[in-house]
Amino acid sequence: MKKVVLLFSLIFSLGFSKNLNSKNPEKVYIYSDKAEFDLKSYHMVYKGNVLIISPEFNATCERADVYLDKEYNPVYIYGYNDVLIENGNIYIKANFFFYDVKNKKIKLKGNVKITINDIKNFKKRKKEKLNARS
Repeated sequence: MKKVVLLFSLIFSLGFSKNLNSKNPEKVYIYSDKAEFDLKSYHMVYKGNVLIISPEFNATCERADVYLDKEYNPVYIYGYNDVLIENGNIYIKANFFFYDVKNKKIKLKGNVKITINDIKNFKKRKKEKLNARS
């Protein structure tokens, strides 16, 4: 998994940092058990225990699809199955999320639940997934 993260950081970090937070560029990291990259179709697939850490939000899910433009900048991020999103004090559970990087909009579907009671659960899952990649 370290190779996947390193490859992602080297190739795509400039595009993510320009699009997600132009005032204070930060990298987006995506960790997972498996990853597939198809640079011809500008599509990346992350599978199993996916953890997305970005300047905009943090998320966990079982699968994430990332679509890029021709300059390898992210355009859309889709997250599937057992989605948990954290942004400040907001914690959201859903079955699916769609993130439009350019417009910085998130759409959620399937058993959407917004609460602050999941803070301990999110921190536990985030810690478990970060420890699993070591």
